[in-house]
Amino acid sequence: MTWRLNNDYEFKNLEYATKMTTLSPDFHTIWNYKWEIMDDIISKQDGDTNYKMLCGELLVLIKQMKENPKSYTVWFHRQWTILKGLDIEKYMSDEQLMAANGGILLNELNLCDKML
Repeated sequence: MTWRLNNDYEFKNLEYATKMTTLSPDFHTIWNYKWEIMDDIISKQDGDTNYKMLCGELLVLIKQMKENPKSYTVWFHRQWTILKGLDIEKYMSDEQLMAANGGILLNELNLCDKML
């Protein structure tokens, strides 16, 4: 995996990393590389674009949680994604949060209700 050694944080590599985590959700190195890519993308884009990317990531993680409910790496990545999203939500207006169905925490509470 020379992408990581070369600090190659292109969006296409995020897609590859997502595919690899779907195939092998307990492979920690792939998750770490995925975090590095996402951090790099977040540092280069505006808040709205980053928030949409993180919300999309949470949707992908729902599918992975259903397939691998006991995978700690999936849950830890979900926590990381939520915390990144909450950092962005601090600067969002109430109207923006309402457009996002109340924000990440409200969506997480609704997900917990469904899963329990």
